[in-house]
Amino acid sequence: MAPARGGPRIGLPRISLPQLWLGLAVLLPGLASLLSVLSTVDLAYGLRAGGEILDGAGIPRTDTYTFTVAGQPWLDQQWGAQVFFAAWWRALGWSGLVLLRAVLISAAWACLVVAIRQRAPGLGARTVAALALLAFMVTAPAMALRPQLVGILLFCLVLALLAGRHRHPRLAWAVPLVVLAWANVHGSFVLGPALAGLGWLEDVRLGGLGRGLAGRSARSGGRPFDLALGGLALAVVTGLATLVTPFGPGALAYALTLSSNRELAARISEWQPPSPADPTGLLFFGSVVLVAVIVVLRRGVVRWPTVAGLALFAALGLIAARGVAWWPAAAVTMVAPLVPWAAPYSPFRRAPRVNALNTLILVLLVVVLIPLLRVGAPADPKLGMGAPAGLLGQAPAAVTGVLREWMHSGEDLQMRSMAWTPQAWAPQTWGSWLELAVPDLPVAVDSRIELFPADLWADYDTVADARPGWQAILERREATLLVVAGTQEALLAAARSDAGWREIPGGDATGTVFVTTRSATP
Repeated sequence: MAPARGGPRIGLPRISLPQLWLGLAVLLPGLASLLSVLSTVDLAYGLRAGGEILDGAGIPRTDTYTFTVAGQPWLDQQWGAQVFFAAWWRALGWSGLVLLRAVLISAAWACLVVAIRQRAPGLGARTVAALALLAFMVTAPAMALRPQLVGILLFCLVLALLAGRHRHPRLAWAVPLVVLAWANVHGSFVLGPALAGLGWLEDVRLGGLGRGLAGRSARSGGRPFDLALGGLALAVVTGLATLVTPFGPGALAYALTLSSNRELAARISEWQPPSPADPTGLLFFGSVVLVAVIVVLRRGVVRWPTVAGLALFAALGLIAARGVAWWPAAAVTMVAPLVPWAAPYSPFRRAPRVNALNTLILVLLVVVLIPLLRVGAPADPKLGMGAPAGLLGQAPAAVTGVLREWMHSGEDLQMRSMAWTPQAWAPQTWGSWLELAVPDLPVAVDSRIELFPADLWADYDTVADARPGWQAILERREATLLVVAGTQEALLAAARSDAGWREIPGGDATGTVFVTTRSATP
């Protein structure tokens, strides 16, 4: 029987073409993240630390993961993100972490879309989507699942709240709460007060627009400074919120001094200035030039707080590639009102037509990429912990399998009876993963570069290149296991020809494990 006319219809909800554009601006960045592996460099040790906190061990205060600086103070400022990641991982596994990365990225870009629309209500949805997607192209290399990604989400949320502070003044007071959470997640929280301060400068410059936060007083006569007092108060409270951490002002000192660490700048490429020869650097410099052109062309309407904000975030990117992560979102939000075709907002615009086809496009986009979540993918027994093969980066399966088996073998027990403690000298990029996958085996170094003194890094370089004296360093540091990456050809050849080390079967082209043959002195 045919349904009666006018009766309920079952089908996809209809959305308009502008809504489709905005949906693509939010969904595409998250879905694009499903195409890349999960890097374990900054993730794995955080999963271990977060799990220990969840198990009641408390926030770590000293290092217990390495044998080279064991017992040294460790200010774990990122503890909040570690707990969040570990809880999600325990509940949903590795596929859940893949999904989490996509959700965090899409949530960040949803906040960015809101920020752009609040700053420039006259922009069409297609232009808003284009600005957001251009920002993602420049930010994409920084989108690994690590505490910084949570920081990017909170950064975009603060941008959205501040962009709408004159229309929704009460919501703007959520900024200190966001920054409070941010201060317990990632060291980039110092950008929160900076954004609030830029918002206050805009209120001072614009005068009457400050009344949304400050409230207009008949007695004040509407003077610009009086009208911007609310913005100043918001900036001050936001700054005080950065001190609400288990470490007090120590977290702020940690964040401010980390960027001056010479070892970080020397060893980690993202702490070095971007290069135009690199794709990421090329996109960054190209975007800076584009924004500069827009500012020059619109110099008659651009205000100096906007120029100051653009200069601040461009400088962060110029100093270190890591700073490029904050530039795109800030830049598109600040220049959105300067786009030449940003027409004044009109509430009398004709409503666009809705169409189920627009919805179908979004649904199909999601359905096609669902297999990339790796739900139900077989686990790699060498990696352990249910990790599917090919999903994780910087997690050598063969090396992990060798170490996990050796740690429970009779040979390990024999070595312990000889007064040797199993301690692995491994590549720094693998340290974080090994700390999670083989927790009973301390490593030499990991991703917490700032914990390790310069003399240790000098020893690390000597061993990595198999320079004269590398054997003496390993003996002095009491390393009993040597993990060699396949790319370390000189060290691999030297270890195989040295009588003090014996290769443990099971390695592959990715990496090889050696055990010492030296006798120990009890």
